[in-house]
Amino acid sequence: MVNNPTRRPGSELATAATRAEDAYARLRAQLSDVAPRDPVSNRLGPRRDRLELLAEVCDRDTFALVADWLSSTAVKTVDSKRNYADDVRHWAAVVAEQGHPRFNLDAVTPGLIRTWRLSEEERGRAAGTINRRLSAVQSLADFRAFKEERQPVRLVTRFDRPKEDRSAGAARSTPVLEADELQRLMSACADAHETLAVLLTYTLAGRVSELCTADLSALQNRGRTCRLDLTRKGGKVRVFTLPPELCELLDAVLDGRTGGRLLLRADGRPYTRHDVDSVLTRLGRQARVLTCPDAYTGRGRRPAGAEPRPRHSFRTCKRCRDVTPHVLRASKLTHMHDAGVPLEEIQQFADHADPATTLGYIRQRDDEAVKARNAQASVDLYRHVLDRWTGQTTGAA
Repeated sequence: MVNNPTRRPGSELATAATRAEDAYARLRAQLSDVAPRDPVSNRLGPRRDRLELLAEVCDRDTFALVADWLSSTAVKTVDSKRNYADDVRHWAAVVAEQGHPRFNLDAVTPGLIRTWRLSEEERGRAAGTINRRLSAVQSLADFRAFKEERQPVRLVTRFDRPKEDRSAGAARSTPVLEADELQRLMSACADAHETLAVLLTYTLAGRVSELCTADLSALQNRGRTCRLDLTRKGGKVRVFTLPPELCELLDAVLDGRTGGRLLLRADGRPYTRHDVDSVLTRLGRQARVLTCPDAYTGRGRRPAGAEPRPRHSFRTCKRCRDVTPHVLRASKLTHMHDAGVPLEEIQQFADHADPATTLGYIRQRDDEAVKARNAQASVDLYRHVLDRWTGQTTGAA
């Protein structure tokens, strides 16, 4: 029987139909939609509700369990709910290869997890992605044990989790834009609406979902003295006094509007986190930020008789990186560190519960400086050798 997330609350929870329908509607809104990727062609399909996709891949009881799990505080943030919903669809595809047409948690065994992890590592999947998907399936198993009042089952052990390299030099660490790169990126914005979305994301070091879900009612005052009540991770409300110059841009973009979402596109539609992500990716490529030199060698007129160069692929190039909202967040926090802002103030601005999270951004800068300083200190030991072979006196840096 095909799951129907729209009709389910009314049929199964008839005594509390209204509350159940509201809960499912709220979960549907939180999960939003996604463009599922075809596993064969690797092409993105049309956007669909995540809740409906979960209903299609899960059996009846598992769908109810997954919906309760995603609605609970076991999965705290909206971004985590969306990521975990996508991870459930991933696990559904994994168990389907084992002969289970619909996802059932019992089909995920410790043996399957180990085989899956080895396969993912062989494909070059990032350790962070593997660990998140392992966390998702273990969290779901723990939630089921709690609901059924039974002993939790440890599907994932510490030996199943690949080690993540979070250092600044790690291949997938979040890059930081320098001032000139950031200015080029912002100068490439196509209109005032786009500019406002980019500048706000950087200025507030915001998580993009927080800005895209903010209503205009969160804006206090107008003109050069506006303040923004922003609901941040974990439901915490923080008040930000915006710079007067940014208030003027905001006032110009709003153009007298008094209702709706804070950030709208030029065509009047609300910005989604996917929209902002796409905008930043496009701006990064236009401004040649985080792209390798080969990304542009194919442009222009080819000399007569020259061999045609293969078309550059941003998706497969290992040196090109997309500019994302998190890149702007990391850049802002790092720039605060460069300006001498104390760690406690940066942590408070970023709304990090743990100072170690804030240090993860700062270390990217400190690591580079420490390595450069210690490498330069080595020159004093062998300066006489350099003088001998270079034929000139090398002064101290």
